[in-house]
Amino acid sequence: MVSSPTRYPYRLDPNIFVSRKHEDYAYFGPIGPLLVYPAIVIGMVRRRDALFWTFTLASVLFLVAQAAGGPYDPWRGRFFIGMLLFMAPAAALVAGAPRRYIALVSLLLTIGVISGLNSIINRDNSHFPAILSMSRISQLTRNRPAVREAVENYERIVPPGSQVLSILGDDSYEFPFFGEKLNRRLIPGGNWRIIRAEDFPRYVLFNKDLPPKECDFVLGAGYRLRDTEICR
Repeated sequence: MVSSPTRYPYRLDPNIFVSRKHEDYAYFGPIGPLLVYPAIVIGMVRRRDALFWTFTLASVLFLVAQAAGGPYDPWRGRFFIGMLLFMAPAAALVAGAPRRYIALVSLLLTIGVISGLNSIINRDNSHFPAILSMSRISQLTRNRPAVREAVENYERIVPPGSQVLSILGDDSYEFPFFGEKLNRRLIPGGNWRIIRAEDFPRYVLFNKDLPPKECDFVLGAGYRLRDTEICR
């Protein structure tokens, strides 16, 4: 059960019409408001064919299901991008039909391509080609730079192939701890209280709940690592 309807207070960003080149802030880009939305609205007025309405209703169902699938937070918009799998065909059935729309649609698609290239080259906090010279860990933690030190320390201590019990908070950034090519196995530790201490894997990664000990490795950014062979 969700204890709160939101993970973050409702807010309307005062800079809502100022684009930021980052997936947390820009979801559909210009293609959504300039092409897809108007085409679907026109289709809802003019079209009666089953294929168009199948894609349109699937889009609505996706929207409702995604909106009801979890509590509100200002960054969930990126999860709605999957709706384009249904919206784009519906829009194409409308915008691609009359020949007189070809020039307009081509112009809007060109704007979308330019916007996409700009997002790649000038993305917030990882401009191209500078990102190519970053280390793998720096690339993974560019949105959460405070976590970089913790991941670097973790990889220095935990050898590849290790199993690690993961006891992390809900908003913890867990993915980098799997290691390059997923060469470390993280075991969800939500039920760690009912696991006997002798059944723990050698390494325990945590930032909540588990009481810290002086023998823990302090990784940084609130993360700790326990080697159960030397710290029991």
